[in-house]
Amino acid sequence: MSLLSQLDNLSKITPEDIEIMQKLSRIAQKLQKLGLLDVVEGVLDDDRTIGAIASFLTSDTMLEILVNRDNLIKLIALLSKNETYANLSAILEKLS
Repeated sequence: MSLLSQLDNLSKITPEDIEIMQKLSRIAQKLQKLGLLDVVEGVLDDDRTIGAIASFLTSDTMLEILVNRDNLIKLIALLSKNETYANLSAILEKLS
């Protein structure tokens, strides 16, 4: 690509485009600081992993999870309570 066509492309960048690029840069910097950027890059480079993720996201199981998300959140909140955990642990211990 010639220098003139590159300059022409730069002139078409809007302030909104620049804001988006800055936001993406900040996200990438945070991922790098957390040590996750290489992990994300590795996942994106692995076709088998991408296929598994895509398959899961489009599966009937995921659809059921999304449809029932309110009930699942309530259940997780209930299970997260110390009293519920202690009671369930006691019941399971008696059953085993």
